[in-house]
Amino acid sequence: MVNGDYPRDWRARRNEVVERDGLTCQNCERKGGERGAAELLAFHLVPREMGGTHDTMNLVTICRSCKGAITGEGAGGGDGGGSAELARETTIDDLGDLRGAIAHLDKLEQLTSKYASQVMGEGEIDEGEIVRNEERFRIDARDVKKHLLTSRLMFTNLRLNTDSQAQQQAYAKLTERVLFLLRYELEVVNRFLDYVDILTTVKCPKCGYDADRDSKLCGECSRELPVHWECLQCRTDVDKLEDDYCEACGNELPELPPDQRRELESVQETTETTIEKWQDRLNEVVSVMENDLVRVQTRS
Repeated sequence: MVNGDYPRDWRARRNEVVERDGLTCQNCERKGGERGAAELLAFHLVPREMGGTHDTMNLVTICRSCKGAITGEGAGGGDGGGSAELARETTIDDLGDLRGAIAHLDKLEQLTSKYASQVMGEGEIDEGEIVRNEERFRIDARDVKKHLLTSRLMFTNLRLNTDSQAQQQAYAKLTERVLFLLRYELEVVNRFLDYVDILTTVKCPKCGYDADRDSKLCGECSRELPVHWECLQCRTDVDKLEDDYCEACGNELPELPPDQRRELESVQETTETTIEKWQDRLNEVVSVMENDLVRVQTRS
């Protein structure tokens, strides 16, 4: 029986996430399913109280023991005890531990910037390469979730070793800002995957039917399908959507169907809005770290 706060298809979503993550806890790497003993769960990367959704992009696989360590609920006798190395409570004696957590956020910032620039057409990788190596880019994007999980664990499990109420309040504020930041970083990755989906879809310019990439004719209206990533004349790979003519033979290249072009523009607009919110949250994190926490630490 699914809790009323969860969608009706929660069980299906949970199964999809566990399969996607290879039946493996993304924290301690213990296996579940037929080859392992761990009881695996779908865990919200960004907490629901921080705006996290039930979408599979916001879910990651962890075992019951790691969930207990992360949330402080205890292992619950689920799987015999995962290592939960990332989830162990760490006491902050000074700002050193906190700086280590912030350094991990820097890595996430680099990845977020990379995917955002790609969607906005400013990345170093061209569209043709993304299409030809689609699976590799999807795997890279999914790996960002592990960094997101690590960041959440770092910030939700660090505990201040101080009686200073001001420092505790400053750290609580920082943790809240970080969780909001993770929410927007996850959204950027989501937009990147939307971008890949559109690039790798073959859409009939006449009826809008989505066809298999290898199809030559539309399965709905039998019209010849455009090949965006290959010159029909000389079969040379096409790298950029904006190219009008083949660089090898000069043959005119097919245009991207209008509906598909609008979909790409919509993803770019959404990404631009998300990036503005992400930058605001990043500035808030830096401000709390450099001003509130450092000031309180200096007074202590």
